[in-house]
This record gives sequence, C-alpha cells and structure tokens, in this order.
Amino acid sequence: MTAFISQFVSPEVFLVPVNGFFADPDNGVGWVHMPDAFHEVDPPARLKIIAEWQRALAGLQTAAFMELYQRTLDSTHGQPPAVRRQAFDRACKAVGQSWPPEVGELIQRDLGPGR
Repeated sequence: MTAFISQFVSPEVFLVPVNGFFADPDNGVGWVHMPDAFHEVDPPARLKIIAEWQRALAGLQTAAFMELYQRTLDSTHGQPPAVRRQAFDRACKAVGQSWPPEVGELIQRDLGPGR
C-alpha cells in the first residue's frame, strides 16, 4: 500500500490514526464513517483536518486518472486521436467520473484539441 501525504509533516507532529475510511476494492465502493471522537474535536480543527484529507484524496484521484489515461492510451495505440479520446471518456464514464483539468491538459497535449 502506498501512503500519500499532501505536505511535509514535521517530525514533532504526533500522527494519530483515525479509523473511518472504508473501501471495498472488488466493488469499487468506499465510504466514510468517523468515530465519535472525531466528531468531538473542535469544529475549526475538524475543518482543517478534512481539508488536508481532501487535498490528499485529490492527489490520489489525479494519480488514478493518470494511470487510467496511460492504460487507455496504451490499449488504443495506433488508433486515431478521436478514437483514443472517446475510449478514455468511456472509461471515465464507466466509473462515474469526469477527468480533472490536469488530465484534460494531457489529452490536449497528447491527442490535440477537441473533446
């Protein structure tokens, strides 16, 4: 398993694991259920924690899109750009996602304008 940290964490920081993020990789389903102790934390601190988690999750999401994009390009090698773009769009729609701007920039760079 690969860990992802959104920014440098000082060695003086005591990291407390919080159970609450759950995933079923076989079915591609995930959910969040934070323990009562998390809900007892002061709201401004909870908001900061959630913002950090969101940044980390956004990084993981972008990495997954990049991998999906590369796999799609590899599997459509030799096809016209429009076909390759459509294949990636179908792959994203199959998981109920729209690609983020960073991936859109790659598509334009690799396959040319048009979407």
